[in-house]
Parts: sequence; C-alpha cells; structure tokens
Amino acid sequence: MSRKQKRSTKALKVAVAGTLSLALLHGPIIPGVSAATGASGSATAVTVTDTTVPAPTPVSGTQAQGPDASQVKVTKEEAEKIARDLFPELAEAQLQEVNLGSPGTYPPPTELVWELRWQMTRGNGSYGYGIRIDALTGDVRSYSLPSFQEDWIVGYPPEVKRDQAEEIAKAFIVKVAPSLKDVELVEHQNSYISPRGGLFGQIGYALTYQVVVNGVLSEIESISVEVDGQGTVRGFHYNKLQSEYPQVTASVNAEEALESIQEGLKLQPVYQSSNYYYYGPRRGSEQWSLVYTPAEPLSVIDAVTGESIVSPYLSVGQTESLPAADRVFQPHQGAKLTAEQARARVTQVYTIPEGFVQEQSNLQTNSYESSKETWYLRWSKEYDPRNRYPFPESITATVEADTGKILRIYDESRMYYGYEQENEPAKITEAEARAEAIRLIHQLYPNAATELRMTSIGDSEAAEESGQFTYSFQRYYGDYPVQNASVGLTLDGEGKIIMYSSSAPSNEELAPKLDGLELTVSEAEAQETFIDALTTELAYISTGIFGYPGHEEAEIKLAYVPYVDGKRLGAYVDGTTGKLHTITFGEQTEIVEATDIEGHWAQEQLETLVSAGVLQPDAEGLLHPNAEVTLGDWIRMMARAMYGDYEMYGYYDDGGELFADIDADSPYVSAVRLFVNNGWLERKPTADLNPEQALTRDHLALLLTHVLSYDKLAGFMQQDVSVSGLADASAIDNKGAVAIVASLGLLQPSNGRFNPDGVVTKAQAATIIMRLAALQGKTDSTLFR
Repeated sequence: MSRKQKRSTKALKVAVAGTLSLALLHGPIIPGVSAATGASGSATAVTVTDTTVPAPTPVSGTQAQGPDASQVKVTKEEAEKIARDLFPELAEAQLQEVNLGSPGTYPPPTELVWELRWQMTRGNGSYGYGIRIDALTGDVRSYSLPSFQEDWIVGYPPEVKRDQAEEIAKAFIVKVAPSLKDVELVEHQNSYISPRGGLFGQIGYALTYQVVVNGVLSEIESISVEVDGQGTVRGFHYNKLQSEYPQVTASVNAEEALESIQEGLKLQPVYQSSNYYYYGPRRGSEQWSLVYTPAEPLSVIDAVTGESIVSPYLSVGQTESLPAADRVFQPHQGAKLTAEQARARVTQVYTIPEGFVQEQSNLQTNSYESSKETWYLRWSKEYDPRNRYPFPESITATVEADTGKILRIYDESRMYYGYEQENEPAKITEAEARAEAIRLIHQLYPNAATELRMTSIGDSEAAEESGQFTYSFQRYYGDYPVQNASVGLTLDGEGKIIMYSSSAPSNEELAPKLDGLELTVSEAEAQETFIDALTTELAYISTGIFGYPGHEEAEIKLAYVPYVDGKRLGAYVDGTTGKLHTITFGEQTEIVEATDIEGHWAQEQLETLVSAGVLQPDAEGLLHPNAEVTLGDWIRMMARAMYGDYEMYGYYDDGGELFADIDADSPYVSAVRLFVNNGWLERKPTADLNPEQALTRDHLALLLTHVLSYDKLAGFMQQDVSVSGLADASAIDNKGAVAIVASLGLLQPSNGRFNPDGVVTKAQAATIIMRLAALQGKTDSTLFR
C-alpha cells in the first residue's frame, strides 16, 4: 500500500465510520463480534462458473477527483427521464441540481451514480429530496417519496398487511431496478432490530433483502424498501456493487473452514450491560452480568486459500497495562466549576488554536457523555468561504461540573475540514506519540494506571505517514474489561490532542452494580457451548468499500463466514447460567400467544394488543384479562400503544427528576418520562406518582383528556348535564373529563351510573385503547396528527 493510500484509508475511517463492508464490520462493536446478515445453515464447496449479476469493471478514481465521468453509460438527461417516467409525482417537482457522485461528501466517492435533487411545493410549504440513478445501468439507487401533512393517512388497522407489503416491495424493486429482474432475493436476516410501531399515526413496513449470486449469498449488496399502511412505497435504497463477482472455485470445504474458525476462538470474561446490544436513548433498569465473549472477531475463511481474512478495522490488538505516572488527574474540590474553571481544565491539556473564539458555555444535565451536570464549551472560527462546508469550524469540550473530569474534546477543524488536504507526515515517531498519549491519559482520566489498558495501534508506519495517531484504552473493573467503556485519544503529528472521548459511567458509579458478580461457568464450559453452536456459510464478501478512495485495493472474495446458533452477528455465553445468547442490536417486544383469553368478551381487543406488543402474557402464557390495572400499568400500555417499542426512540431526555418515587432504575421511568415530555403528566419531583396504585375510572377519564389535549375543554364541561344527571355524579371528581370521554365513546356510564371508583381491568383498558385508536382521523386532537 502506498503512503497516499495509507493516508486516505485513515481519513476514510472517520469520513464513513460505520459503513464498512458488511462482511467485516456489520455490527462488531466489541472484540469477538464479526457480523453481517444472511441465510443460516451449513455450506458445501461450490464452483462459481459465471456471474448472475454482470457489472462493469471496478470504477477508478482519486481522492480529489471523485467519479470518472468518461465511464458513464447513462447521461444525466437519460437519468432525469428515467426518474420522471418512473415517478409521476415529479410532474409537480422542479429539478434543482444534478451531480455525478456525491459532491457534498468528502472525500468524494468514485461510484458512478447520478444524484438528482428536486423540490416540490404545495401552498406555503416545500419539500426537497433526492433520487439517485446508477450511471452505468440506469437502476434507481435511492428514492424517497415526499410526505406533506395532507398526505398523512392515520388509522388502525392498515389497509395492507405485511405479506401484501412484501409483494408490493418486490414488484417495485423490479420496476425501478430492472437489472434485478431475474435475480434471487432473500429476506435480510437483519440483526439490527427496528422498533415495533404503535397503533397510532402512520403505520408501515421496513423490508430488506439481499441478492443471491450463483447460488451464493452476497453480503455486499442489499435492498431496502419502506411501504406504508396504504400500500404506497415511501422509500427505496439499493446498495449495489459496481464491480464483477470473481469467477473462482472454492477449494476449501465447509468442515475445514469451520475447524479453522473453531481453532481461532478464544473466549474472555467481560462485564456486560443489559443495554449494550440496544440502541436508543439512555434507559433505566440497567442490569449487569459477567459473560464470555470472543476475545477477537470470529474468523472469516477465504474459500480459495483457506486463510483467515483479517480486517484492520476489527482487530483490536493486544492490551497492555499503563505505567505509573507522577502527574495524574486531580479532581476538583469544593463548589461546582464555573465556566471559566471548566475552560481552564481544558486548556491545561489542550491549546486552543489561534483564531478560535469561545462562543458558548452551557451548564447542562444528562448530556450524552454523563448523567451528571456538565459544562459544554464551544469555540468557533470565522467562516472561510473557501471551505467546502457551509458552516464555521468549531472545537467543543465537555467537562463534569463537580469533578472537573474532561469527558470530551473534539477539534472539528482537523477531524473534519482537514481531509480537504493531504495530511503531512508526523513530526514525531509512533513511539513518541504513544508516550505522549500515556502522559495525557493519566492527566485526563482518574485512576488511569489501575482502570485502563492500552490497545496497540494497528500500523505504526501508516500512522506516522497519516500524521495522526489514534489510541484506545480499554477500561477494566478488577480483572475483567467493561464492555462499551473504552477511552479514545487521537493526536496530531506533533502530539497535540485532536479528539478525546470518555463517556461511559465511571468505575465508582458502576461499583454497586459490579461488586458481587461472579463466574460460576468455567471458560472451558463456555468454550464448548460456543463451539457447539458454530456453523459456517459460503458467501461473497468485500475487504473494503468499493467506490471510495483509499479502498482501491478492496477485493470481492468467496469466503466462509461464521454463524452462531444460526445468527451472523455473534453471541456470548452467560457466565452464571452457561446459556448461549445470540446478539441483536435493539429490541422488539417478544410476541407470545395468550392462552387464557379464548372466549373472553374482549378477546379481539386483547389479541390485537398482544400482537402489537402492548400486552405480554406471563411465563405460563397467561394474560389475566380480568386483573386490575395500576396507574403504572396504564402508562406503559399507552406508551407502547402510541409509540410501539418506545424505549428505542430518541425522545428528549433532560435527565431531570420526574417524581419522588420514579428514579432511573424504576421500571416505569421511560414511559413516565415520555408522558411528561408530551405534557400528559406534570413533573413533580418532590411528590409521589404512586404507579402501583389501582387505576380508577375517574382517574382514567382525567388521564385520557390529558392525552387528547382536551384539558381546557374538560374544565369548561365540568357542569355538563350528561354527567351531573348521573346517580353517582357527586362521587365524580373529574366531571368535565368524564363528559368528554363518554361523548367520545371511550368510557361510558352504565345503568345511569359512571362508577368513578371502579378499578379498571386489563380487558377494559385494552378496549379503551382500541376505541381510542379507532378515533384516529375523526377528531381535532393533536394526538392524531
């Protein structure tokens, strides 16, 4: 690899982080997890004799030039015609811009794709969007249907079910990407689980597929289609390979490949959070355990040579203890830091470059980096119109207000803008940079010598040539590493900080949760369990990102990829139970059929909520439909009915206290915070919510008016005759609320009585939720907009 290529590769790691080849980087966030998705099962030796999906030879290009226009086979005029012919709604749109490639991306990709930018206007509103057309085949590569508010159709149930949506998606794929007409598509065995949607608002289906080439699954190409509940395709994305698949013969069989993978397996114990394989906002009820995970990513075996395919992006290298230091982090004492003191903490280790002026200093709670109060500091430089990006360069830092611990320093001017020019070789050696990194980490991180271990840099020569040195420090609690708790430090060619990040809870904060955890399963037992679940499958993979500079040496390979218990992403073994768990990122409510609702008067409503994940039967399959519902039960039921798997959504979390009896570990905290953020509950940090109290009909009527935003109307209707005439009207506290919910058919009187103190059952709650869902589109409540 040339020096220039090494520099480009380094830049690309930041510019397109998280988008590397599926075969080598699909989800492996920790050591031992190498993943992509695909069909599971065993594989046998295969001879590949021809290519089912023909494509041109790899497109060349340079970091500065982008795509090579001389190789275009579809002109921009033809691309526009293809788009207009396929999508009639473009008759209302104006074509604003057409570019070959993605000029807004740096370094510019070399992939030959026309990017057409459109604008559609209705009334006083406009919507800008893009369509991408393959400049070699004319296939649509991406499309997103504009969505104006008047187009939004809400209501449950959807007009099309999932199997119908799949038929619509496949027909659309062939229509917009004709090269896929005779190509076998298989459903993407996606290990990234999307949140389950609720019963309210727009309902749709996210469908993903992979292609099969010569009977072999390709982990390089993928197709995703979004179909709404009315059967309209709202989005499409085709991750296509503009290169040929190799015509090679697998000389290694599946058994030999599996043996190689098993021989390379080495498990290690780690502390793991229940939130680790979950993406979304910070949530409560976090549980920790000791588990066994592979110490290195599972091997991918070249089907031709039998050698392990090693990715420099996954290999974590060896860790080493840090030497003791004379100058170490000193915590702040006394009152919380002022903004000036926080700034001084930063400038002790980092020199603000000339021309940057501090323009922001905010004291914030529950930032991304910490649940504690932190100072957010920002410096910016006057905008230079010669820059590619239309905003000024900036430097940011985050500092804990009570301890003075720096959580983050980010020099955007060199991490982002710096890639417009070639980086100069470092003025110091990697050994000197390493020594400086160790010196700095002792000053930045408390107890660095005992809690951190340094990971070796992959290629010291490449780092010196690139002018940047990136180091990772794995955090340990006692003898075992803590998952998702590494500290990152990047230095420039002179040894100055470009980026520093330390966002996980400290060991002091974790101590109550980690102390007492013990391994009762031996490493040998865990190893045996893991190996028994290992299989391998033949697939096409890539060793880089085709169409991006710095990856000119990327290759397509026929390889045996590992599966654990039929899943591609990876697995771990519980250190206490010995049970193997396959990995999925995110979570969806597991649907278990209820066994005690057959013939119940609310069977239909209960079955709907069970199928939507709103209600869950217990371990014996019992739903207990006549059981009384508590306030906390109702809040969680409504949160799931409204937002599906609401804990996975990135709703705003200010970290402030909600109620005296709802702390961060409360099972109700996420749902209660959602209610507070939506204005459906009033935050009262010094008062109790009492989520375990039984939910009465009177209280439920009030809660429903909060959700419907009819509080003022409820006050106006407090003397409504439809309620004041009830036999038990004097016992009703929220008469206006009862009048509203009764008139809407949500919660009605019976035999001239409302029974305000009657406790709501699970079946009754389910019925009310389904009645509420049926009101979508029929009221002016903001709930349904």
